[in-house]
Amino acid sequence: MSTKSLIEKRLNVARGAFGITIGLCALVTISLFGANMDAANFPGSNIKLDIWPAGPKKGQNTAVLDGYLLENRTCSNVVHPDNLKPLALCMTTVKDQEQDKMWTSGWVSAMECDRTVDTGHCAPFSAWGALSIFGMMTFGFLAIQTLLFTAHTGVALSDGAVSLKAAKELYADKAKRAILVLVIIWGILGFGLFVLAALSWQSMCDKIDTGLGRIVDTSGPDAPLAASRPACSTLGCESSFLYFFLTYALSIVWSTIPLLLVWFGVLDSA
Repeated sequence: MSTKSLIEKRLNVARGAFGITIGLCALVTISLFGANMDAANFPGSNIKLDIWPAGPKKGQNTAVLDGYLLENRTCSNVVHPDNLKPLALCMTTVKDQEQDKMWTSGWVSAMECDRTVDTGHCAPFSAWGALSIFGMMTFGFLAIQTLLFTAHTGVALSDGAVSLKAAKELYADKAKRAILVLVIIWGILGFGLFVLAALSWQSMCDKIDTGLGRIVDTSGPDAPLAASRPACSTLGCESSFLYFFLTYALSIVWSTIPLLLVWFGVLDSA
């Protein structure tokens, strides 16, 4: 019996160690994927939102009816059909600095239809398109699932009883109380991470959509220029792909912590 118990403990440690290793590998892999998208100037990279230079709105993002305008820059990551000559490339490796480097070679991502001020036309990555909505729904349901898991654990610790008396008995048991506190903390942070991931997914779709030529009509009364200009739909489009992918990885890895405890054998003995 003692030999079997020792083997089980060693297997639990091995399962837990490999589980942590898998989580770390997933974090690094997904984060590198996003960082490499930034480095490769994937559509939407180097986006910088415009701000009001003066007046009562000084320092605020330049908002229009359909989103937020991009800053006018001397460099560009966009090639228009009427301007196919080499352009100065906005660099990803030098922060807040534009280098006089010409486009060299590589695959050009472009839509087969003309983009117009109708932001829903020719926009598969639209912030309010099917891809964005279903991605947000997925992370949203995962957030709800996290709360349900937290509630279920609390009920299970009280042996299925939901009453003031059961809560007092649960609080009196130090071991169960400690587990419940940890589960509640895990649930709150997990819920927040999944909500953040849902918003990041929408912003990522918007970032790609803007990189593929999203434009808006700036002829309104508050618009700085009476012309069509590139614009994001969300403020989050300015974030890097590294940030987006990191939020996805963190939320998923965080949600697997209960599995790690099972693999280590901690929950088996609780």
